[in-house]
Amino acid sequence: MLEENFFNPATQGMAPALIQIFATLLFCVIFLFLWRHSGVVYFGFWSLAWGLESVALGSSLAAFWGGSPAFVWTRALLEFCFALALLAAARSAAAASFHGIRKTLRSLVLFPGLLLLVYVFAWRLPITPFRAVHATVLALIYGYSFLSIGLHGGLQKGLGGILLRLSLASLFLQFASHAAIFTYASSGDAAAWVPRLGWIDVYDLVPQIFLAFSAMAMWIQTQQDTIGTLRHELDIFRQAATGSAELDHLTGLHNRLALDRQLGTAFSGVVAVCDLDYFKDINDRFGHLVGDEVLRSVGNLIRTSIRGEDTAFRWGGDEFVILFRNQHFDLVKDRMSALEQRLQSFRIRGHGLFPLGLSWGVAEGADKVLRPILEEADLQMYARKRDTHARKR
Repeated sequence: MLEENFFNPATQGMAPALIQIFATLLFCVIFLFLWRHSGVVYFGFWSLAWGLESVALGSSLAAFWGGSPAFVWTRALLEFCFALALLAAARSAAAASFHGIRKTLRSLVLFPGLLLLVYVFAWRLPITPFRAVHATVLALIYGYSFLSIGLHGGLQKGLGGILLRLSLASLFLQFASHAAIFTYASSGDAAAWVPRLGWIDVYDLVPQIFLAFSAMAMWIQTQQDTIGTLRHELDIFRQAATGSAELDHLTGLHNRLALDRQLGTAFSGVVAVCDLDYFKDINDRFGHLVGDEVLRSVGNLIRTSIRGEDTAFRWGGDEFVILFRNQHFDLVKDRMSALEQRLQSFRIRGHGLFPLGLSWGVAEGADKVLRPILEEADLQMYARKRDTHARKR
């Protein structure tokens, strides 16, 4: 019978049947790998589809070796399941769901019944018209999958997604042409067409191979994007950790570690070193908690008194360093004098007015190493402190 011979490896040739079985098993493994490593439901349904197709092709071999026509209709049933799995994959892409298997299955409640009616009708036809119906169904499913991925930004992302859509478009066109060929063959002497159509399923492997490798390319690109995102997040975490390590948490200024890392670098501008006078008396009189509050307030005052390009450090204890970048020497002296005057009206919470003395020194450098400039400003600060103490005596 023609119905039995159309899927018969003896009629089509053993080589095409074996090539198809090997290729479909390979596709099944590829998409199973992609599903297991990406968690994308779309790839899981594709793996299921190619697994069913490999079993369907195996039933053709069983029909040839066993001589039972039941295997022919078994393949027809498996071809229906293959189409259903492809439809489930398209629906999962349309739902834009990567992990929602239940949601995808719920959305398929009406589609299997409709598809089954089509195949029940087609099974009453000879095999050649059945192949025409089957090719039409697959063309529609591939076209629907092409449109679904177009609506799913995650699956069409990058070059891999573009290649995947192109392969689905080529499969749509190829199976649409198959439907036309089988329809034409069924209208004439179908027996004469069987030898000519023996390799047609093998030709289908070309866009299917393209589909599998484009899916692999898309997964590789997704992995690279994920790695890039993780690297970016790690860089942010490292910067935050570095920034936290170089921050004085009491005053909110940079700490001595941050300053030490800049001592060997070139600096252009003015360096100011300042120190609170008689700060030990505050700790002795009011306690260390009040002393910490004073340092916190002074740090905030310094931070709000400088520009965005300037940097302030707590060098240690009650001593501070300010780097005025690309600033004039006289202007920095005016700024430090203004800061000294503001501290004269300093108030301690709960204790009222408590003027704070500030000794400071400045030194200028033009593209010089920071360390000697800082040392000169430090010497100027101690000279000023000695003069202040001498006057009070």
